Amino acid sequence: MFKKILVPVDFTEKNRAALEQARQLLSEPDGSITLLHVIEAVDGGWDAELAGFYERLQERARDGMKKLLEDLEDQSLQCDSVIAVGNRVAEIVRVAKSHDLVILGSHSVTPGQVGPGWMGVSYRAAILCPCPVLLVK
Repeated sequence: MFKKILVPVDFTEKNRAALEQARQLLSEPDGSITLLHVIEAVDGGWDAELAGFYERLQERARDGMKKLLEDLEDQSLQCDSVIAVGNRVAEIVRVAKSHDLVILGSHSVTPGQVGPGWMGVSYRAAILCPCPVLLVK
């Protein structure tokens, strides 16, 4: 199947389905799963006033990653994690360059919802990623 799978996470319930798919599609024993959490950067860049804000968000992300990694390691899976600050789509695409597959949790969209602004992070990342992308609902 796939040796290097990237799973972007936001620590919500939709991550469960994406992580389960990653577990099933991973070519063991030498395959690995990378969890990616992106802290969306505030427009205007990084300055001293925002440093404490970003540090608190990174600490929360580290705690969330620790829990997810413990669950995956309990299943004897080789895993690592990346926490980035920036544009979510751009960071997913950047990290995906070194992976065979990206699995993204997504929400269902009905035909009545289609219109300007309906394209979420998962849809935009799927279009731009250099490797196959699986959207899990």
